[in-house]
Amino acid sequence: MTIETHRPLPADRHLAFWPAACLAVRGGVAACDRCANACPVGVLKVGADGTALVGDCLHCGRCAAACPSGALVAKGFDEARLPSGNLPVAIECWKVPREIAGEQAVRVPCLGGLALTRLIEWLVEAGSRPLRLVDRGWCANCAAGTDGFAGAAILAALSPWLSASGLPPAHWPKQSEKPLPKALMPREIPSAERQIAMGRRAFFGRLAKEIARSERPVEAPAGPRAALRRTRCPLPAHERFLAALTQLAATQGRPLPPRALPRLEVSPACRDHGLCASSCPTDALVIRDGEKGRQWRFSSARCTGCGRCVAVCPEQALRLGEGGQFEEVVLRTVSLTSCLECGRDFVPQAAEHICPQCLAQRALAQSMFAPGPNVAGQ
Repeated sequence: MTIETHRPLPADRHLAFWPAACLAVRGGVAACDRCANACPVGVLKVGADGTALVGDCLHCGRCAAACPSGALVAKGFDEARLPSGNLPVAIECWKVPREIAGEQAVRVPCLGGLALTRLIEWLVEAGSRPLRLVDRGWCANCAAGTDGFAGAAILAALSPWLSASGLPPAHWPKQSEKPLPKALMPREIPSAERQIAMGRRAFFGRLAKEIARSERPVEAPAGPRAALRRTRCPLPAHERFLAALTQLAATQGRPLPPRALPRLEVSPACRDHGLCASSCPTDALVIRDGEKGRQWRFSSARCTGCGRCVAVCPEQALRLGEGGQFEEVVLRTVSLTSCLECGRDFVPQAAEHICPQCLAQRALAQSMFAPGPNVAGQ
């Protein structure tokens, strides 16, 4: 059976999308719309079927960098490779011509589209070689830019992870200002076909190999959201981030920073509705019935911190923090009772012997056969 992975997004050859890994497809837009929020021109929309382009894409890659699961991949970032040697590594935007950036420069579509994972991987690979994100002073005038240097936000987001990994600030990537005349800036980000010597078939072929290293669903995802939720959510980008951060921390003799693993706590206010687990788009929180009863089991390594479980709990019985464990843990165990009417197992509140569904049916039947209101004159 062929397992579907990434496919080119309709109307664009620079983005590839994997519906089975999209948290919005699995848990609704409330579960995740980070890609749409990251798009600087608002042409990316998220719906029940996932991500779609409704206008001309700039190919900056910020949507893919913001995707926590790896459902969305942008062309031009993973293809970039560090040069050999011992010199500092300059990371440049594609708009900067190769003859200006230099043959040793690492060039990507937009510095604002760099994912934290990619920078951490380069840090590990570079060793003692400094990484410099080159600021040419063009970002404020670029359609994909910001008020200032696009790479500044990436460096700011990276800093807490580097600090938690124990990497000395002297080895952190830094902004390097090397302004160029604004008249030299191309209007658009050059196409991927012009920038990377890799055909479309080769790109998606290598992408498939990358995905193969991550955990795959048990069976091919297909059909509507309900069918996808019966498969295990693939999380190639999240797993890659944890692996890169583990490697970086190991270079400093440290374990994976605790903040990388969310911790979920359940208070006694829980009434066992199960909305939390059914709303979890990554299957980090699941409910399983066994010999010991019904258990709420949580895997920090699969949690992207979207907070849906906390948001949907009617009793506000959940709290999401930091410092979880890599292994799956049992958060709550309750005994089950068989309903005297339907025979299904359920979690009794106090000394109930009838399940909530049967109680609801009873109440409905009683309301239907109850005497109507006494209307005057009849």
